[in-house]
Amino acid sequence: MRRQWMATGILAGVVVVASLVAVPGATASAPAAPAGPRVGLPVLPPQEQAPGPVIQLTKKQRAAADATKHIVVVFMQNNSFDKLYGRWGKVGGEQVDGVANAPASTIRQVNQNGTPITCAMMNDVNLAPGALAGPGVCTDTSGVADGLYPAYTSPYAMKPFLLDDPIPAGVMSCPAPGTSLPNGTVVNSEYAVAGGCARNLVHEFYTEQYQLNGGKMNRYAAGSDATGLVLGQYDTKALRVYRYLMGRKAPRFAVADRFFSGVFGGSYANGQWLIAATLPEWADAPASLRSVLDTNGMGRSQTPATATSLGNWNYYLSPQAGQIGERVVTQSCDTIPVEHLLCGDWVVGTSLPVQWPYPPGTPPSNLQPLATYDTVGDRLDDAGVSWGYYSGGWANANGLQDAPGWTNGTGPVPRVVANGTSYTVNEQGCPDPNAFAQATWPLCPDLDFQFHHQAFNYFYNWSTSTAETAANRAQDLRDSEEFLPLTQGDTCDLRDVSFVQQVGERNQHPGYASPYVGDAQIAMTLKSIYSGPCAKDTLTIVTYDEFGGAWDHVPPPGMGTKGSHDAFGPGTRIPSLIISQSLPRTGVDSTTYDLASVIGTITSKYGLQPVNSRDSQQKTIWTAWSELSRG
Repeated sequence: MRRQWMATGILAGVVVVASLVAVPGATASAPAAPAGPRVGLPVLPPQEQAPGPVIQLTKKQRAAADATKHIVVVFMQNNSFDKLYGRWGKVGGEQVDGVANAPASTIRQVNQNGTPITCAMMNDVNLAPGALAGPGVCTDTSGVADGLYPAYTSPYAMKPFLLDDPIPAGVMSCPAPGTSLPNGTVVNSEYAVAGGCARNLVHEFYTEQYQLNGGKMNRYAAGSDATGLVLGQYDTKALRVYRYLMGRKAPRFAVADRFFSGVFGGSYANGQWLIAATLPEWADAPASLRSVLDTNGMGRSQTPATATSLGNWNYYLSPQAGQIGERVVTQSCDTIPVEHLLCGDWVVGTSLPVQWPYPPGTPPSNLQPLATYDTVGDRLDDAGVSWGYYSGGWANANGLQDAPGWTNGTGPVPRVVANGTSYTVNEQGCPDPNAFAQATWPLCPDLDFQFHHQAFNYFYNWSTSTAETAANRAQDLRDSEEFLPLTQGDTCDLRDVSFVQQVGERNQHPGYASPYVGDAQIAMTLKSIYSGPCAKDTLTIVTYDEFGGAWDHVPPPGMGTKGSHDAFGPGTRIPSLIISQSLPRTGVDSTTYDLASVIGTITSKYGLQPVNSRDSQQKTIWTAWSELSRG
């Protein structure tokens, strides 16, 4: 075993202090890089796990697993199935369960009192009545009688609509790296870049459960800060992934149209679910990180539109506004307004790790202690199975100067750091202009590096605490720029298991990333794998961390779809593909999966014990070989 547990720990660190020089109008302050040495970094107490027995595969599934030499998990961000793949149509003569199959009752969004909403209120600056979206042609009075929200006009009725039409790929509506505006980036504004971005949508643990409405799927708009944008979608057949897979030289594949996020809510929680099928418990989290819900299970309330603001959560008016908040940790079990919702000390929101990398300047009290329970990485390491987590921006963030992905030269340069109306000069800054200006070389995270997406960085076994854990970290946690060359030589140099996630601007996350750029990245990755030496024996699973706040019409397990579920989830259906030349045929796989199925797929191939209960209960991806043999 390469693992080593501890109850408390010390992270060795190196002091790197930036020198500051005065410039006109500037004040001197130390850049907010990681302080060191960091002594006695906290570790979470041991946490119970409940893995089931080793998963048994059928003869056909075992044959598929044995024939597969490499498993690749391409992990993208924040889109529902209907938003990206809902217009796929037929695959192998079988209909994908998409928008055309959606019951009218799921499309017909209702407000908090159950009244149908007829027009899609828009607070994306480019979709509100105006230049891109056109004039307001739909008038809605659904909230007036109950005093929830005033009458409004919109260019859109409350029904699915294509985002490609007003905001195609070439539109200058993406934010410059490191910036993200709550209502989107005004098209062609000074800091806008090309890519056709729309604004971000709320995607939180309790909010999503309100939006799902027990499987009715009709309160996505009512619970969203982006209101009518929840029904915005893309033309699936215009995606590069679609064009590649439906083309003549494509590998065999299946659209998995019953694949759900692992847990309700956002990227942090689902990134953790992908590797451990559970979430950390943080009993000593600051009170400011604790969720407080109203009697509807919501932690948000409207900030209505005004003459100068488009507002947020415009449809939802909480009966306890001002007393609530949806935050990092679950609601307390001492005061539970809605009993069926999870309570305790579970970390369900966007948490940040106690070890670098984390956003420069984060208060130490808000950094989550390291977890010590088992992950799929532990199972693989113990069994001697080679694996890697290839993450965009990892080399820059960790100062890995000789690694693929490093873009910050051989030494520091002065960087100007804006502090409101004053400025400082960071003499130890990073050369890449897309790195944080206040970062201290060589620890140079990109402005769009997503700290909370680095799931293994929250665990002691991949910390820099000891020589052993540091060796785990160096071996298993890699930069995504290292991945594609492994597929392009004369031999397939992939590890047995690979997780691949892109840096922010390429991960398709609404608000800061272009959906079109991310789509091209997936297509390029698949082409690289299936046009070279890895093609014949590689299983690739393309999936997403979560729904990104967007509507889908298929209820998750526990709310209408058969499948394993618990108080954590699964959440909304997510776009997912299964690609392997050894599949019996190309088609549609409607088996119920969630992110825990990825763990089960990996552990069952190698005869390893599952990590937790959901990964031992939900079907594995090897089921696709059985399902596609029936057609």
